[in-house]
Amino acid sequence: DGAEYDLAKGDWTHLISDYDDKKRAPVQLHQDVNMYVAEFPAGADPKPFPVAAGRQAYLLCVEGQVDLLDDGIATKTLAQHDAAELQGPLDALAVCPTAGNKGHVLIFEMAQVSGSGRQDAEL
Repeated sequence: DGAEYDLAKGDWTHLISDYDDKKRAPVQLHQDVNMYVAEFPAGADPKPFPVAAGRQAYLLCVEGQVDLLDDGIATKTLAQHDAAELQGPLDALAVCPTAGNKGHVLIFEMAQVSGSGRQDAEL
């Protein structure tokens, strides 16, 4: 579609989407999946990433250190190469760098499948 895509620091950039999704990302797959990336500079404000009911997400901290916030309260801290599995609904989920750190995050969001995932951890 000729759109320019930039990894704007501190905001989610939609890189992969389902081919049938109305919100087109630069890469489309014939799968119900979305991939987002964000680079948070130190001191960045939390960025919401709600996970809808019937959806799940896998979050990977590629670089730095980030907090996962639920309704403004830090519930998990992820360092470089840590990951989290998130099951919707999570209406008040947000991500931000920990104090004094930056963070680079990838999120894969997809349909929730009963019985899938690790089954040993929750947000």
